Amino acid sequence: MKRSIIRQIIKLVIQAQKLAHKIGIPNILQPGLVKEIIVADILEHELIHSKRDADACDPKDHKIKYEYLSCYEGGSGQLDRMFKSPADKRDESIGRITRNTLIYFAIFFKQNPLMVKVIYEIDPDVIVEETERQLDGSRNDISHVGFSEGWAKQNGRIVYPKTTLCMLAYHFQNLLIGIAQVNKIGNGRTWNVAGKITGLALSFLFSAPLVFRQKKMWLTIQKYCYLFQNPSPYHSIFQMDLLKRTLPAPSDYKH
Repeated sequence: MKRSIIRQIIKLVIQAQKLAHKIGIPNILQPGLVKEIIVADILEHELIHSKRDADACDPKDHKIKYEYLSCYEGGSGQLDRMFKSPADKRDESIGRITRNTLIYFAIFFKQNPLMVKVIYEIDPDVIVEETERQLDGSRNDISHVGFSEGWAKQNGRIVYPKTTLCMLAYHFQNLLIGIAQVNKIGNGRTWNVAGKITGLALSFLFSAPLVFRQKKMWLTIQKYCYLFQNPSPYHSIFQMDLLKRTLPAPSDYKH
């Protein structure tokens, strides 16, 4: 069984690489690239897959460039191999930040590592200031500069999810699909479509003044979705019949 799954994974990776070649990506397994693809898709940027350039650009104006930082919940986004000295190398390192119009910091869920929890938009000048501070305090000539989610909250702006309503719709959709799977109602495709339609309908039905009152409901739905996707001995009712599947990305609900 395990070997069969491994072979299936290999087959899917090979297929992904063939697709990547069609859009000029030479190595789909380049570290961090898959996350960059996901973030670029959510933000509607054009991916730059060269290691020596920015991570993405504006599809209408390639001179407008963006850098992506990412981590899992509780981690920190990093700028690798930043030089404190010599001066020319330090300027080059800082240039990796200043060449960008904006910096985006994506936090991915720990339990679902390809799903984005939140994306912060941060001005390059703010990143430079913090980078300079960390480099000045480092004992090494070359350092990794780290940024926590707490720091991003204080210094950035949330650009994804765009509204609580969109995430409410998304999590309600996942909950609906999960209930159908546990109770073996219909087939996956039918409920995928039904969930999507219901989720979109909800996002239109709720109005903006209700956003804060929905917060508790959103957290409750998110909690139930977590139980469906991560059953434990304490939730044995979900364990045997739950079919884990790839669900549509929250970007489907962009307005």
